Amino acid sequence: MPISIAQKAGTSPEFPPDWDDDARMSFLFSAFKANREVDPNDWDGKMNFWTPLVVQSCRQRGSVCMNLQELNECFRRKGTVPMGLSTVLQSMIRSGKVQKESDFAANVDSGWLSWGVGLLLVRPLKWTLSALLGSGRVPLEESFVIIELVKEKATALMAAYRSSPLAGRSLLSFQELRSFSSHICPDETTLCLALLQLQREKHVTVSLHEEEKLVKFSQAGQGRVSPVSEVDLGIYQLQRSKKLLEERVEALGQEVEECKEQAKTLLKEGKRSQLCDTQDEVNQTLASGALDSTEGESEELEEELKALMEDGAPDTSLTLPDVPHQPVSSKDTSVLDDAFLKSLPSVPDTNITDEELERELSRLSLISISCLFPASWHFSFSPALFPRFMLPSFRQLLLLGSVVVLVGLLYLLLVTGKGQNIWFQNKHYHRHLSRVTDTEATDTTNPNLNYGVVVDCGSSGSRVFVYTWPRHNGNPHDLLDIRQMRDQNRKPVVMKIKPGISEYATTPGKASDYMYPLLSFAAEHIPRTKHQETPLYILCTAGMRVLPESQQEALLEDLRTDIPVNFNFLFSDSHVEVISGKQEGVYAWIGINFVLGRFNHVDDDDDEVVEVQVPGGDQQETLVRRRTAGVLDMGGVSTQIAYEVPKTEEVAKNLLAEFNLGCDAHRTEHVYRVYVSTFLGFGGNAARQRYEENLVSSTRLQNKLLDQHRGETSDAPVLDPCLPSDLQDEVGPPGQKLHLRGSGDFDQCRLQLQPFLNRTNETSTSLNGVYQAPIDFPNSQFYGFSEFYYCTEDVLRMGGDYNSTKYANAAKDYCATQWKILRERFDRGLYASHADLHRLKYQCFKSAWVYEVFHAGFSFPVGYESLKTALLVYDKEVQWTLGAILYRTRFLPLRDIQQESLKGSHSHWHRGFTFMNNHYLFLACFLVVLLSIMLYVLRLRRIHRRAALNRGPSVQWLEEGLGSPDLPVTL
Repeated sequence: MPISIAQKAGTSPEFPPDWDDDARMSFLFSAFKANREVDPNDWDGKMNFWTPLVVQSCRQRGSVCMNLQELNECFRRKGTVPMGLSTVLQSMIRSGKVQKESDFAANVDSGWLSWGVGLLLVRPLKWTLSALLGSGRVPLEESFVIIELVKEKATALMAAYRSSPLAGRSLLSFQELRSFSSHICPDETTLCLALLQLQREKHVTVSLHEEEKLVKFSQAGQGRVSPVSEVDLGIYQLQRSKKLLEERVEALGQEVEECKEQAKTLLKEGKRSQLCDTQDEVNQTLASGALDSTEGESEELEEELKALMEDGAPDTSLTLPDVPHQPVSSKDTSVLDDAFLKSLPSVPDTNITDEELERELSRLSLISISCLFPASWHFSFSPALFPRFMLPSFRQLLLLGSVVVLVGLLYLLLVTGKGQNIWFQNKHYHRHLSRVTDTEATDTTNPNLNYGVVVDCGSSGSRVFVYTWPRHNGNPHDLLDIRQMRDQNRKPVVMKIKPGISEYATTPGKASDYMYPLLSFAAEHIPRTKHQETPLYILCTAGMRVLPESQQEALLEDLRTDIPVNFNFLFSDSHVEVISGKQEGVYAWIGINFVLGRFNHVDDDDDEVVEVQVPGGDQQETLVRRRTAGVLDMGGVSTQIAYEVPKTEEVAKNLLAEFNLGCDAHRTEHVYRVYVSTFLGFGGNAARQRYEENLVSSTRLQNKLLDQHRGETSDAPVLDPCLPSDLQDEVGPPGQKLHLRGSGDFDQCRLQLQPFLNRTNETSTSLNGVYQAPIDFPNSQFYGFSEFYYCTEDVLRMGGDYNSTKYANAAKDYCATQWKILRERFDRGLYASHADLHRLKYQCFKSAWVYEVFHAGFSFPVGYESLKTALLVYDKEVQWTLGAILYRTRFLPLRDIQQESLKGSHSHWHRGFTFMNNHYLFLACFLVVLLSIMLYVLRLRRIHRRAALNRGPSVQWLEEGLGSPDLPVTL
């Protein structure tokens, strides 16, 4: 929206001198006449006054947009507003000076044909209708663009770009352009309108690349701008990467400077600590000198005692404590102390230079690890306090260290082995845990969640599905983790309406109204802030395929036109289309295998793998990856089969779909080759209809040839082996009913159904003679849905793992059971809850039909045991819409992967480190601690030896004698 005049503080339009003339203003503020012909002077006078004033007011506040409400506030005078501004705006619109903001944006990309139709037909028609109907009012809040001001802004923006340093760049991001042109275009709306004007003049092109708006200007000397090319995008990516690297280098430089300052501070503190340690050494030296002096006095005393004894002095007892000690004189030592202190280097007060810091760091790098302990740890023990056996030799230390390392390794192996066993045991529960989390309500307050909407427009109705996924983890090997959204009641966000959209083929204008309830339902569940980035796909299937192409296009065009008006989803013309049966089959195959986790290519010994020849390329690349599952689906009308073809196939390319599910076209791990074939008329109900029509026609023909009346009455019914025993039924058109009675012969029913498969004698064909790519049955797995599941589970209660022998025996028993017994079982509720009488009636036929289609039609061996019939996959109903959104959003992870690749080396180290086993980390820490202890003990041992060598005899005497009992001395 344009900036309001009230918001432009300090700015007001410069009014003409007439503004202070009350009489003149009373005339100008009055309403216009009904038309100009009534009073041309009155009309022209007001128009000539207000038209330039409207333009001038917008120019002064720097805006190119305005609306009637803003103009009323701007020109309010003494509590009144002009009455004719609406007429002024209409006149400016007719003269081309002003245009609706929506029309201005819509006309930028219009071609010559639409421009000519709008100028010569639509615009005059609007004026005529406006004049006839009298709808001359302009909405107060409708925004209008002043063409003159837009052109001025566009010219100024173009001139500023060409004179700026950015002119050398081929592409600019919208944010860069916005910050660069803030002095020209003060708000985003003005900038967008200026770009639209330049785009209309062919001087600018705007493109969307990876959800980022890129702007390309025409260069000087060019008549018009050239389209954005791959070279332009490549240069832009390089320039952006360079900018990010420069910012990273600058940040690292700042960190280096901060580290230098911290190192200098620590170096200062280290020098002060060194001075204190030196002072302590001086004091110890002085104390040692005093001790030597005491030792000299003691020797003189001993000599005097010896002389007295030789002179025959009387015998007395003297003990060492009785010997007087002469106090130590510190006269000489104080002189030494002063001299030494004067020789000490003083701590400088000035800052340390970088050269001094480098020298100090070089010196510290030469210090061994044994010197990294605190100085307070550097002490020694005497043998009296530290016994000999506690001073181990180097061999003893080596032996002890080896034993400790061996014990640590044994412990590590034990813990690691136990952890692996636990991991393998818990691995099977991960999938069940994910099933539990899938049933939780979606947290719509999580800003990292993304949303997507898919509408399935089927033949009988349309359904909307809402999906959600978190941000991509940045690993290019992984796909998006897409899940179905669940509401606060933990129910899937799904809505269905009837009939199908094909019912509106003759009234295509109602297609958007038909779709409105579905999209409103989806919009209510998705946070409003996420609407703009939520992709919407409307995909139509069988019901639309049978319509003529002209009717299809009319319905789709109405959706493309009206949906962006009513909803703010991410929606383009390519997001609505009629998909083929092949596409639908591929999407179903993708959805099933995604839920099964077959696209997660991780090393796991328990999972089956397959060797695949990657499609594409001159050289056949072989890849070993997790085996995917095939899909069998039999509905009421058609049957479909889809499975991966590992080897290259040159036959029937139209039945093969080759696609890449990954976001990177250069990676082949998610490239698949899938065989898909759909067979109309081979569904369960359609096959029964064909069978009954053939039975009626053949019986009528036999009756006519043999002059019989079989089936014409209930007393002489035709025996049908595909109906339960004794079941009475009538088939055929009205007036030609054929009475049937079931004989319940499963094997005979299979024989009668084989011609309806339309098989040929060729070995590589399936139903209807269609080519079928080879299947490696020993290394394959298939899932059967719809009728494959209903036939095995609803009545026979054998859903799940398929066994042909057990299935055939159960079907035989059911067919041979009398109908009244089956009815009794049904009334007692012995069958599935959703099984009805129709299921009971045709269970025998459909059991035989499924058996024949699977084994005779698709040529699966009778002993094949890798088929699983299912209605749900991990308790989830998997729709083909899941595969559709997974395929169509496959490029979305590119941005997250690019952001991960631009992170520093520390991030890569951290990601690699997180995969390291914690037990190896424990072992590394254990070895470091053990090595530190050994080095410390060795250092203590060296200190002790050095002290023992330097210790004098008098010092030993003091250490050993001061604590001993009194020694007798004879005089």
